[in-house]
Parts: sequence; C-alpha cells; structure tokens
Amino acid sequence: GSQKIVIFLGDYIDRGPDSRGVIDRLATLDMDGFTPVFLRGNHEEAMELFLDQPARAAAWLDWGGAETLASYGIGVDEDGTAEFASHTFNEAFPSHHRAFLQGLQISQIIGDYAFVHAGVRPGRRLAWQDREDMMWIREPFLSSRRDHGKVIVHGHSVNNEVEFYPDPAHPCRIGIDTGVYRHGNLTCLRLWGADRQLIQSGAGGITRP
Repeated sequence: GSQKIVIFLGDYIDRGPDSRGVIDRLATLDMDGFTPVFLRGNHEEAMELFLDQPARAAAWLDWGGAETLASYGIGVDEDGTAEFASHTFNEAFPSHHRAFLQGLQISQIIGDYAFVHAGVRPGRRLAWQDREDMMWIREPFLSSRRDHGKVIVHGHSVNNEVEFYPDPAHPCRIGIDTGVYRHGNLTCLRLWGADRQLIQSGAGGITRP
C-alpha cells in the first residue's frame, strides 16, 4: 500500500500569539495513519541559536522572537540584555520542545519532489546543497527556471497565491507560503502521483491548479 506522509515546511514560530502552543501541538501530534515529517525553517534555526549563543542571535528578537518569548511568559524590555533573556528562556523551555527542535530535518526527497524550507542553490546537485541555503535562500533561487533535479516544494517567501514557477504545467518549484500570519490563509499542497491539489484555509475547499 501507499504511504501517507505529511511534510511541514518550517517556521512554526514567531509573529503569531502562541508559538509555544504551536510547538506543543506539533511535538505531540498524532495523525492516525499519516507519518509527519517536520522540516527546519530559518525561524527555528534563529531561536535555537538564541538559546545557545544569544550574542549571535539578538536580531531574532526584532523579527518575531519577542512574540515567541512572550508565549513562554518572558518579557523583553529595552534595558534587558539578550543574554539575560536567553538564560530565562532556557529555564522556561520544556525539554520536549528542545527535543522537537533538535529533531527537525533540513530536507526530504520523495518521488519527483524535494521539500525544503526556503529553496536550493541553482546549478548545485541536491545532494550537495548547503543547509543554510535550504533554510534562508531567496535569490537566485526564486527567479531561476533551471531544472533542480526534482520539483522543489518550499515555503519561506510569502506570496498571496501559490507559485507554480515558471508555469503550472512544468514547474521547477512550488512555493506554498501564502502568509498565514498576515492574511490568515494557510496552504497545504496534496501530491498524489501526477495529481496536485491545493487545500487552503481561506479558500473553503480543494482546488486543482
């Protein structure tokens, strides 16, 4: 029989009001018949660096980190240091959340598709991709029309609509980050053989591109 896999593309935290609740939900997720795979986004990477080396990751507080700390009951005032906030965060951070972070994968290849958070470096074989690129890249990936070896399914770069680039019939990449934190529209891409369907929280149903 076929295997049912659900791949989460990362960026589970920051900007929203309950990052702690999201991690708690994912870390204890039971999908009954589906195997979950959790990829690492640049926001999880930044949070883990803040936990371990706050001096190198203080900027995280300005792009979602403060909201995440608040969800763990930690306030950051203007006079507070990143080191102090990190120390307090480490004390409040549950061990099963740490285990969830450490278990996040960078990429997953299944059939004709490769799944990463941000993208890949055009012209470099998938087996040789850099982990930083797969979590952080935008250009030259987003405008590249090259065959990457697999169709790249990614998040990271927000668009109002799903991107089948350069065209729906023969995409080299599919970007499915529709900015749920901005617009409330969360997108899932269902892949079954050659069939592709979009399931969107803001669209009220399933559509085929």
